[in-house]
Amino acid sequence: MSPPINPTDSFGHHQFLLLQQEHAHLQRELTRILNQLGVAVQSIANQGEELRTLKDEIARLKRTPTRPKLPPGNLEGSGGGATGENKDKSKPGRGRRPRKNKTGLKFRNQERLKPDNIPHGAIFKGTRKYDVQNLICQAYNTRHLIERRQLPDGTYIEGELPAHVQGHYGAELRAHVLTLAYSCRLPEELMLDQLHRYKIAISAGQLQAMPTEKHDDYHAEKNVNKNGARTKLNRARVRARARSRFHLHFMSTYTKEGYLNCYLAII
Repeated sequence: MSPPINPTDSFGHHQFLLLQQEHAHLQRELTRILNQLGVAVQSIANQGEELRTLKDEIARLKRTPTRPKLPPGNLEGSGGGATGENKDKSKPGRGRRPRKNKTGLKFRNQERLKPDNIPHGAIFKGTRKYDVQNLICQAYNTRHLIERRQLPDGTYIEGELPAHVQGHYGAELRAHVLTLAYSCRLPEELMLDQLHRYKIAISAGQLQAMPTEKHDDYHAEKNVNKNGARTKLNRARVRARARSRFHLHFMSTYTKEGYLNCYLAII
């Protein structure tokens, strides 16, 4: 360690003055750097605000949503915002939007829940709704009991299946398989495994034939629509051709007689 400087000594006094000057110079440099840093921070803040303003102007010119103007946040019990003013309490705050009523819901089941322990003297004050939406995928099997009657001549008559019954698999099941096959691109092995987990009795061959076979009603309806559209198109074409021939004949007649009319008009 270097010995301490004695201010009374001439050489030490000179060194002490040099250190004081260097310290004062460092203080001035530090003050200058801090001032420059403050100016730079303020310039960056101004540039950020100008950039946000330019972005809002560009969004306005492009007719796109602009940056939302969010109110200052407030703590619980601190009043209305940073200023402490009381705002309209009827308007919900941020994150407290009132939920819209769920209209159009159909409820298949309704349960009434009572408190476990109801003290003596408790007064009933109505109920509170709590809706739960769920999706149930399960097998829905229907057994049709077809009656058979024997006629006096020994022949039999029996009831007929409804028109919507086409085979041993319902329309919803076939629609589900078509959705998995064409929309979801699900392999047959996974579809078969899913149907078996739903307790559907189906083989791999029946599943493979379902997306391609027994679509006669669909093709018939498609052909009817196609024929109807084609008939309408043909009628439109006939009307267009008739109008075009009429206009051509009218124009030709007008052209041939126009000179006579003009000639007579000039005369």
